[in-house]
This record gives sequence, C-alpha cells and structure tokens, in this order.
Amino acid sequence: KESSVSLYSLGGMAVLSGLMSAILLAIINVAAANAADEISATRFLFLFAIAIAIYVLAQKSLMASSTTLVETILNNLRQRLTNKIRQAELLPLEGIGRARIYAGVSTEIQTISQATQPLIIACQAAFLVSFSLVYLAWLSLTALVLMLSLTVVGLSIHFQKVREMSAHLKESFVRDNRFFEA
Repeated sequence: KESSVSLYSLGGMAVLSGLMSAILLAIINVAAANAADEISATRFLFLFAIAIAIYVLAQKSLMASSTTLVETILNNLRQRLTNKIRQAELLPLEGIGRARIYAGVSTEIQTISQATQPLIIACQAAFLVSFSLVYLAWLSLTALVLMLSLTVVGLSIHFQKVREMSAHLKESFVRDNRFFEA
C-alpha cells in the first residue's frame, strides 16, 4: 500500500535466492560424486555458473527492491508524522521542543531503516534452510532426523541461556533502580 514494490515480487526473490543456494549445494554434491567423468564435470560447471548467475541476480534484486520498499514506507511515515507534529497544539509541544521531536522521529526511523536489511537477509536465510532441509531429506532421512534432533537440543540450550541471561538482566535493573533511588 505504501510502495510501488510488490511484496509478492519481494517474497519471490527471497524464495528464488534461497532455492538457488540449495540448488548450488545439490550441484556441488552431484558433481563431486561424478568427478571422474570429464563430460559430466563440464556440464556441472555450466549448471553451477547458471545457478550462481541466477542467485546473484535474485540477491541483487531482493536487496534493491527491499531497500526501495522500506525507504518509501519510512519516507511516507516520516512525512505523516511531521505533518501531525506541525498540526499539533503548540502548548504541549513547546515543553518538549519541536527540534527535539523531529530529531527523535528521524533517529527512530533511521534505526528502523538500518534494521530492515538484516531482517530481509534472515528471511532469505530461512528459505535457504528450508530448501536445504528438503534436499537433506531427499539425500537421507536419517541425516535429516539427526540434524533436526541436534538442532532442537541446541535451540533448547540456547533458549535456556537466554532465560538465565534475562533473569540476570532483570535483577541488574532492579539493583540499579535501588541504587539510584537511594
């Protein structure tokens, strides 16, 4: 709604980029299995080059489209907020100061802008992992089950550590507040 960039084309580029990464893995595995055959090696080199080219084009398109989309949305948001600030009652704004409000809005919007590229890359990586899991299942269901089991164990350890760290941070904030209140 906020931009001329289609979310479907953006999602399509993320899917294509992730799929091409998984296809590259498959090409490398099959080529390694057929390394002795020179005719197959040439064919796999050609397939690898095509897959790399498609991956690079999809990745460039994904980054350009996502940047355009995010910056258009944020620019429209910035303009709406600025207009609302201009139309607001003067007395409440006088206490804060218009310059301070504009600076705050600009800083927050810039933070959002900087956070979007890692989110887009994470989305593309999620597709890569998904397609890689499908490829791994095709190669060996046992390997897939083992990998998923180890992932679950690793994630449970990670989330346990995050909970412990959150509890420590919460306690630290409580102690800081007591210190500053005293």
